[in-house]
Amino acid sequence: MKSIAELRGIDYRLLYHTYRRVSGYEQWSARHHAHEYLVFPENIGTKLSLDEVSVSQGELYTVLSNKGARGRKGTLVAMVGSTKTDEIVKQFSRIPRAQRELVQEVTLDLAENMAAAVKELFPNAKIVADRLRFAVLRIMSSS
Repeated sequence: MKSIAELRGIDYRLLYHTYRRVSGYEQWSARHHAHEYLVFPENIGTKLSLDEVSVSQGELYTVLSNKGARGRKGTLVAMVGSTKTDEIVKQFSRIPRAQRELVQEVTLDLAENMAAAVKELFPNAKIVADRLRFAVLRIMSSS
């Protein structure tokens, strides 16, 4: 938001407070736990992607996305402010089991903690290696 304010020559504090007032942030039901987790079961699909993301201050989040939404509305299925298996499982378990059982495939970078979470959360899903990381590993092993 600071970047937008600077780009437009607007006082950051004014933009921030105006946004909070008009966006409905104060009424958002998830605002009290959004820094820990967000879960949108209605966005789940049969093919998902699981990855960790570093945010501005270096915090690591685990993000579960619906590949079928192709980056548009409905892409974010869940996000957790941790990369620990037990915390991922705890928060992603908020998605009803019946919906999780419909997942056929989860693409991930093959980190052990992520694979363990996928096996527990999505019992019918096959784990698929992230092609980018697979290509990097292949290049590194051939040199």
